[in-house]
Amino acid sequence: SPDTRGGTAMGIDAPPADCVQSVAATAAEPAGVTVVLVDRTASTHGTGGSRDYVAAVRPGLLEAVERGDTVVFAAFDGTAATIQWKKVHTAFEGGSDEVLLAQADAVRCLQQNLLAAAQSLPEAANTDVLGALHAAQTQLAAAPEGDRHLVLATDGLTTTGCADINNLSPGGQVTAVVDRCRHVNELPELSGTAVLVHHPGRLPAPRH
Repeated sequence: SPDTRGGTAMGIDAPPADCVQSVAATAAEPAGVTVVLVDRTASTHGTGGSRDYVAAVRPGLLEAVERGDTVVFAAFDGTAATIQWKKVHTAFEGGSDEVLLAQADAVRCLQQNLLAAAQSLPEAANTDVLGALHAAQTQLAAAPEGDRHLVLATDGLTTTGCADINNLSPGGQVTAVVDRCRHVNELPELSGTAVLVHHPGRLPAPRH
């Protein structure tokens, strides 16, 4: 496993601003693609805030780096139009010590950049989880089915589109929401992708 000890809380140092480019320059052929999405909407900035959300996806980051995936990550808000993707290639060649050091650099770089993205102010009101997942589809398509992973950290409070919680009646059925979203073609197509959803403060909910 990559050694990520040291640094500030959660192992996040302050690597150079160009760490994404410097890590990518030493990378080899990727094993697959992992997309990481972190909710940056107003409802997520409570106790613990952005650090809780980045901490929640850390196990997924470590697994992606150990596999040697290309990790594509971003924060999202009320529209997919504001998503700004960054990419870190984490497949490394060389001796075992060299690879472990490169992996540790990649993890620190990913955490630092994810925290910055999660702490940034939302550019659009509301929360569009489904829009973010649709945007992730394009990134995941770079890898064949079975080599795609999606890690999502959100409070799940979708406030736009077919899954808008403001339009749900108390005790409303989830299946009704799914049917409505399917009817209007707003459900993302994630077959062949391993999906892990984190609600910080709760246990992760795996889906495939």
